[in-house]
Amino acid sequence: MCTHCTRRQFIGAGAVGGMALAAGHLAAASGASNSSPAPKSKVRICVVIAGKPKGNSWGLSEADLAPVMKRLARAEKNLGNVEFVIGQATNA
Repeated sequence: MCTHCTRRQFIGAGAVGGMALAAGHLAAASGASNSSPAPKSKVRICVVIAGKPKGNSWGLSEADLAPVMKRLARAEKNLGNVEFVIGQATNA
């Protein structure tokens, strides 16, 4: 306990601190109930496909890319509000 204050001052300071903490929680809870409006346009996400090519140095083959592209198309359909901008990384 503080040696420069009385018990009454110490309890009062604790009560004021508790009220400030409770007010902060109430303000945060009321702000959380107001959801932001959904974006009207799709969000563009850059997808860079990189991988270790098998025996060549110019990138992944179509057979390696097909499952990745299929999964990205499914994710874009399920999410609904995104558009994947797809690129490939090569060392050429």
